[in-house]
Amino acid sequence: MLAGWMLYVSNPTNPRVTSRLYYINADINALKYDDGYVYAVGGVDSELSVRATSNSFTTKIPVSNGRLNTNGITYGFHQGFVSTDVETTANIILVTSSKEGSLTVYNKSNLEIVEEIPYADLRSVALKDDKIAVLDGSKGVSILNQNYNVIREISIDTDFGIVKRTIDFFRK
Repeated sequence: MLAGWMLYVSNPTNPRVTSRLYYINADINALKYDDGYVYAVGGVDSELSVRATSNSFTTKIPVSNGRLNTNGITYGFHQGFVSTDVETTANIILVTSSKEGSLTVYNKSNLEIVEEIPYADLRSVALKDDKIAVLDGSKGVSILNQNYNVIREISIDTDFGIVKRTIDFFRK
């Protein structure tokens, strides 16, 4: 069983749990809080789920006064075995999914898929200014522009295995 929770951290030395959400049929791999919502991504067995149309999913959970609103949860499903990472901008949600997956771009307001770009094995996504970086376990890092076109590739010659890896931009 997997649990999700909200932590109140105004005093980092004394955090307090303010809300909980339990998933008994899904794995959550990444969370992002942005503008009153928690975005969670992970995997579910679509053959056993009554809602899932694929194994990779993202969910948008409203948060108010430190509490998750479980009545207002929205789900989106996309290709891949499992979602691995999530980032948000003002208008979109970017989600990576691993083997035979994609960089999926969702409309932030309604969780409709805007674009789905296939990749062999995406592990992570990072944003900086107008650049998007994705970490692909099959080859390395790709830097994309805002139209999702590759503008630079950095080869990484290593076996990523099944371990989750992340990427980020160095911020000066």
